[in-house]
Amino acid sequence: MTGYNSDTMAMDLIAKLSIDPNAVPHFTLNGGVLRYNNRIWIGNNTSLQLKLLVACHSSALGGHSGIPVTYQRMKHFLLGEE
Repeated sequence: MTGYNSDTMAMDLIAKLSIDPNAVPHFTLNGGVLRYNNRIWIGNNTSLQLKLLVACHSSALGGHSGIPVTYQRMKHFLLGEE
């Protein structure tokens, strides 16, 4: 949950969901991890966003492939989308 400390929206969501698990549609809180529609929600954590982007862009599975391919790879691996 420490990754959410500097994100005011995340802290507001956590506060609401801690009181009432159904307080915010589509969001859940489980073990200190926010989820939106069952997907991990990283919020405004720019450090984590950059780490995820670099990991997908520089991966051994075709890294450095440009913006469109990196975007599609992130959707597939991080969001489970095609």
